[in-house]
Amino acid sequence: MKADHYANPNKLPGYDPLEKWACVAQELAAKLKAANGRVKELREDLDHANERNANERIKRLEETLIGAWEIISNVSGGDWTRQKPHWQDYVFQWRDNYFNPIMKELSELKAKEDKP
Repeated sequence: MKADHYANPNKLPGYDPLEKWACVAQELAAKLKAANGRVKELREDLDHANERNANERIKRLEETLIGAWEIISNVSGGDWTRQKPHWQDYVFQWRDNYFNPIMKELSELKAKEDKP
């Protein structure tokens, strides 16, 4: 059941429901503006965090690949002729098909990330 003063504003002298709702709308608009500003700040923070995380992931991947290549390249003291031919073939394929292309892509990503 509605209160009488909503149906008949004359019951409460000086009460203007439109004025009250205008104030509420202004407050909501101000809060919405502040919330939108905060969302923008959070998005910028997230973008910066993603950039930092991307750089860190690139660096870790690069270090891991280099470490793997150092281990492989030092098998048999670096004298791969002491390894079986199929092992040598596999290592050359890994280097040419994985290590070199990934390292190239990582260096391109790093160069891209380093640009302002």
